[in-house]
Amino acid sequence: MNSLRNEIASLKFQLTKKDDRIVSLDALLNSLMESHNAEVRAYEDLKDKLEGVIEMLRKRVPHSDILDYFPKIED
Repeated sequence: MNSLRNEIASLKFQLTKKDDRIVSLDALLNSLMESHNAEVRAYEDLKDKLEGVIEMLRKRVPHSDILDYFPKIED
């Protein structure tokens, strides 16, 4: 009977450890996804701004006007 109680206690402990590990991995995954999403948004923002500069170049906007556009990119 004691052996069975010990086995149950051991299994409960192992389940608790696994639950803790799952919670830890879930938090890590959420953190990575937030970071990834931020990087994707930053990439898309830069891509849009680069396309704007390319369009200005196609329209033969003077380079000085394009350079004036760059401080706006930093915002």
